Amino acid sequence: MAQNRVLLIDSISTFNPVSCILKESKGKNGGLLVKGILQRADSVNHNKRMYPRKLMDEQVKKYQDKIKEGIAYGELDHPERADTWLSEASHIIRQIWWDGDDIYGIAEILDWTPKGNLLRQYFDKGHTAGISSRGVGTLREAGLRNGSPYYEVGEDYEMVAFDFVSNPSTQGAFMSPVVMKESKNYLLNVDTLADEILNMSKIL
Repeated sequence: MAQNRVLLIDSISTFNPVSCILKESKGKNGGLLVKGILQRADSVNHNKRMYPRKLMDEQVKKYQDKIKEGIAYGELDHPERADTWLSEASHIIRQIWWDGDDIYGIAEILDWTPKGNLLRQYFDKGHTAGISSRGVGTLREAGLRNGSPYYEVGEDYEMVAFDFVSNPSTQGAFMSPVVMKESKNYLLNVDTLADEILNMSKIL
């Protein structure tokens, strides 16, 4: 008997970005950019779930299409639904990549939306926020960890979005501003930012 797919919500724990940049161009404010770990493969998280690397490889490729189309929106706190509503959007993922078994990403805070403005205020006040994945799929019991069963996410899993939360389930998934730059005549290229962040990560 086929299992029904359910809403799966998981996070890394805290999104600790290496760099945060406020960009301005031609007098028009851009969004705050933050970077950190979005998800982790082949590791049992706090929800006792494990996302296989092969599965996540496929999902990252599909999610990159959303990024290219400019529709990789996320919300502030997880909704009890699979789809993302524009009326509730707080940020958009601008880039996603692998570093070992960790999935890193850059998110732009949409501070001109009600939820994005609220999220921006947390960062501006020096607070941190976690990042958490939202998707749909099935689970199967895969074994024991510390005497308790853990579950492997099935091949039918679909990664829908990444949302900002207060208490993520994947260790290391908090985001907090570390460096802030301002420029009225400088338009930051997100690809360039990703390279700068990766180089800074190696130094740290």
